[in-house]
Amino acid sequence: MSVLLGNHNSHQAYQQVGVETASPGKLVIMLYEGMLRFLAQAKKSLEEKEVGWQEEVNNNIIKTQNILLELMAALNREKGGIIAENLLNLYTYIFDELTEANLSKEKEKVEKVLPMLIPLKEAWEEAEKTYRKKGVRG
Repeated sequence: MSVLLGNHNSHQAYQQVGVETASPGKLVIMLYEGMLRFLAQAKKSLEEKEVGWQEEVNNNIIKTQNILLELMAALNREKGGIIAENLLNLYTYIFDELTEANLSKEKEKVEKVLPMLIPLKEAWEEAEKTYRKKGVRG
């Protein structure tokens, strides 16, 4: 058991270092990756409906919504202008759709928001690559 616990602690330490040393852009990408992973797990639970599936769906949707709240709070609407406003509106819409998905336990509602998040993650990845090429962190 201690060997397994040691491996788990090592993995957590490795992840912690990754988060602490990541650029702001990479952190946003990691948040998007988390949302996509949690929504994929929620979708899988909605499809398979194994023992405890409703709790699994609930937990994964709430994790996604918590990330959305963090992204909303991080938006600088003064400096970001219309882009920040549009992101806030999109995040709010996705949050509301996930609330409906969690209440209704309808897979289609989860499937509806997934395609909205993927291009945003890809845009952040492209921006991060561009900044890295220029030697800028952020």
